[in-house]
Amino acid sequence: MRNAYLMLLLSVFLFATCSKEDDSPPDPCEGIVCENGGSCVNGVCDCLEGWEGADCTEVATPSAITINSITVTRFPPTRDNGGSWDFTDGPDLIVRLAQLSNVLYESDYFFEDAVFGEEYLYTTNIRITDVQAEYVITLLDSDTFGDDEFMGGYTFRLFNSQYTSLPPSKFSIGVEGSPTAFELDVSYEY
Repeated sequence: MRNAYLMLLLSVFLFATCSKEDDSPPDPCEGIVCENGGSCVNGVCDCLEGWEGADCTEVATPSAITINSITVTRFPPTRDNGGSWDFTDGPDLIVRLAQLSNVLYESDYFFEDAVFGEEYLYTTNIRITDVQAEYVITLLDSDTFGDDEFMGGYTFRLFNSQYTSLPPSKFSIGVEGSPTAFELDVSYEY
């Protein structure tokens, strides 16, 4: 009888212990995978900056992009007709950035007598909020005796909604073999 009583107590104890474990709420993050460094919090992915979506696999559209600097990495050594840019020396480089007809930046200084083959850095602080719009970057030769001369330029977008990885912090503009090329150092706000 004593053994039966002990067995009954043991059965009740095991049943109570098992039922307590069964009554615990399930882990809300069980089975949820958060990509690109995200982590699950209460059943929802908490994504790192620049990522969004249910599983952190979509590149977020930035609210603003700041162009920290523009580097002229290549410019034509001569005019299209083969003549020199200036009478006695190299061109005096000016960079201009515009959206449609709205000039957002024009260097207030120029690199006088630029040497072909060298790079020229313009420190800027241009904050862009229309991140998917088209922009135009142009390079000009400052001319004291007339209009500044066009050396080359491009139309481009700072952000493409088709990105599958985070956008670059160095943004190259200009195709291989073209006479003019630029590199933008950019940062993103989300």
